[in-house]
Formats: sequence, structure tokens, C-alpha cells
Amino acid sequence: MSLHCYPSKSFILARIFRRALFSSARPRHESDCWATCNLLLHMQQKVVMNLVAALPRCASAFNPSTPGQKIQLSARQPPAHFNPMTQPATPLLSEPGQTRILKIICILVCVLSVSCVHSGEDSPPALLSTNAPPQTISPKMTQQSKSNETERAAALREAFQYAAKQAEDRAHGVPLPPSQFPFPNYDAGPLRPPPILVNVYCMNDHYPDYLLCQYDVDEKNYDRSNEPKSFKAALKQVRHSGPKEFPPIKWVAIIIYNRGDYKDENTTFEQCTKVGAIFKASDVFDSSHDLSQMIAAAAMDRHPFKYDTTQPTPGEQQRWIIVEQHAATNLPTAGSK
Repeated sequence: MSLHCYPSKSFILARIFRRALFSSARPRHESDCWATCNLLLHMQQKVVMNLVAALPRCASAFNPSTPGQKIQLSARQPPAHFNPMTQPATPLLSEPGQTRILKIICILVCVLSVSCVHSGEDSPPALLSTNAPPQTISPKMTQQSKSNETERAAALREAFQYAAKQAEDRAHGVPLPPSQFPFPNYDAGPLRPPPILVNVYCMNDHYPDYLLCQYDVDEKNYDRSNEPKSFKAALKQVRHSGPKEFPPIKWVAIIIYNRGDYKDENTTFEQCTKVGAIFKASDVFDSSHDLSQMIAAAAMDRHPFKYDTTQPTPGEQQRWIIVEQHAATNLPTAGSK
């Protein structure tokens, strides 16, 4: 078995340059030109610079002229009898040597040019001219910007006034509004949605006697027969938390929300709200009251929630209809004694 030794790129390049130096004729085949260009294109800039630095030695080594006519590229002092005004200067290179050197220079210039072009392909595009005329802003855009600034300033002023009022109320011993009470809710966030089967508490300042409790389930085919179990689980969590975890309340309103009914971005909260009921807070916190009996006696509302876009603020748009109707009529809740 024989081993095939392939010549390196440096060896091939040396042969190419030797052929360029000793031959003043054109290449025999067009493929030779393409092979030469392909090899030179793959050479690094560092190699090219080394070749430029070694150019004088290459020309001296491959010069076929007689020893007395060897190429002299180094600086030398002219003889004493030499007068540049009357005597023509002797050329440093013979005519064949000049031809070969010109060939080498042309090849190197081509290599450097192609290298610069290839390196420029990966570079970021050139910056646009800084002399471009500035874009004109239409009066409509200016008015819109001023309107946005006015609204932002008004909102900021309102926020400062609200903060000052809250600070004054706290200084005079006025408790926090019910909606700002620190409820025992799950620490939810953009990447931490509330888990199912866990209560979410809130309150509406217009109805401070009502604790609003949302209990989420996830059923692809919602089954109403599971509602008593869901209400019982929600009431157990309220009872386990205790009255100290909430502001002073009289009623506990619970709605069952089914996440399985959420189909796409067009699905509303109202469509996923299945049922609601209201219970007396004192009965919920009293462990002597049976939760199952309270649920069986409660009046179930199949439309407990409404998203009203006609209201001015997001808080007012989320209307707990079951609480509004109960507060308006002040009917006694089922399950209370």
C-alpha cells in the first residue's frame, strides 16, 4: 500500500511564482489561470504581505542575467565619476527582470483587490450621507405630540394629587381604601399566572362590604355538577385565611371562571364566567356552619359578571353584576341564619 503525499499550498504557490518569473509567454491553458486565481484568493493577507517583503530576494534569486547584471534593489552610492546631468542612469533591472517584476506586482494587486472586496461583503453597510435633508414634521403630528404631552402631564398631576391625599389620610388615621388592601393572593406576574383551583381576591371601593373572590377551573367540557365542589373549595380557602386577612366585610361574592372556555384572543372574561353566588361573611368564617348546606341554599347567578366598555375606567368596566344587584336590593343571602 502506497502513501500519496499531496503538495502544500506554499509549495504550489512557489511553483506558480517561479513559472511567472521564468516565462514571459501567456499561460498554456486557461485552466492554469483559474487555478492560480483560486489559490491566490484563498491566501491570507498576512501571506501576501510576507511575499511583498520577500520580493527583492525572489527577484535576485531568479534573475537569469549574468552575475555582473544581477538585480540590485538596495540603495547604493553612485560612483565618483557619475554625473546625472550628462550620463544616463543605468537601470537597476534588466528588461526581462522588469517584465517579471511587473507580473508579480500585477498579481499581488489583484489579490489585494479581491481580498478587500470579500472582506467588505461581511462588513456592515456604509452609513447614509449626513448631508441628507431633514425630514419635515407635519402639523398634525405636532398637534398629536402636544396632545399626548398634555394628557401625560394631566395624568401625572392627578397621580401626585392622589398620592398626597393618601398620605394625608394615613396621617389622620384613615385606613387604606378596600381595593388597596394587601390580600393573600398568589404572587402572579407576566410569566407566573395564578394557578387553577386557587382564589384570587379583590374589592371594589364602591362596594366596600363585599369581598370579591374568583375561583378558576380548567374544564374542556364544563360540567355544572362540579359547581358545588368548586364553591366548597373556594369557601374553605376563605375560611382558612381568616377574617384578619381581609378588611372588615359583610359578604363574600364568589364566581367560578372556566379557563377551558378560552379559545383565542376574541374570548372575553364574561364568556368564561359560569356562575356566581354570595354568602354571608360571618357564616363563612364560622367553622360551625356547614359549607355544603350554605352552598345548597345559595341562589346561583348564571350571569354574575359583565365587561362594560361604556364605563370610563378599567376598574369600572369590570362589573360584578351579582354584587351590584345584591347591594341594590339588599336581599338576605341564602345559608344565613
